[in-house]
Amino acid sequence: MKRKNLILFALGFALSTGQAWAQEDDRSTLPYRPMATFNGDTIRYLKYNYTHRNVQYKGWTIGQILDELEFPVLCVIDNSTVYAPNESIRRTVKSVNLSIKQTGSKPSPTRDYHVRFVFETPITVDEFFAMSGASSNNPFPDFTPRFYNFIKDMKVSVVHANEYMLPPEELSRFRRENAEQIRRSQQLYERGERARMENENYQREKERQAAEELERLRMEHNQREKERQAAEDTDFRNN
Repeated sequence: MKRKNLILFALGFALSTGQAWAQEDDRSTLPYRPMATFNGDTIRYLKYNYTHRNVQYKGWTIGQILDELEFPVLCVIDNSTVYAPNESIRRTVKSVNLSIKQTGSKPSPTRDYHVRFVFETPITVDEFFAMSGASSNNPFPDFTPRFYNFIKDMKVSVVHANEYMLPPEELSRFRRENAEQIRRSQQLYERGERARMENENYQREKERQAAEELERLRMEHNQREKERQAAEDTDFRNN
């Protein structure tokens, strides 16, 4: 009897543990937890909401996520710029890090608490610098209403908290996932640019062919007119 009870207890424990693991692994169903539930631990708040359950934010706009975030954004801490191999495709900014807490005397992309937003549709480097106010003299510009209005309706493909706050094994996994998302976004952008350029080339070729055809018809018309006039002159002289 004792052995039977022990077996039943072990089985029940295994099932409950398995369910707990399944719930932990199913990050698409984890509910948002407010900061008040973390006893003032900002890292745990960011890690849980914007890393563990980040799959839920795919397709959200940045404005929607910032409305939920319980901290004001202080500055633009960093961005991810991709230099496309095709010279005809401009440099693009794939993501932006928005800082909510500075840990040192100066902003730091690796130490400060921030949330990273990977754009579903990249923006150009020129757009980023023009709208954010970033420059070589101002690498960490304040988060202004101008920049907020520029990015608030942009959708994200990935969002996560400062990756340097994660344990090494999670850090490696999220770096791989983020690299893959950036690679896919870059491929989509380049395909779109190639399609746009191919369409422009096609339209230019159609216009060139149409112009050549119009010129050919004009020359044929002029030639027929000359021949007709010459025929009339010959008839006039013969008469």
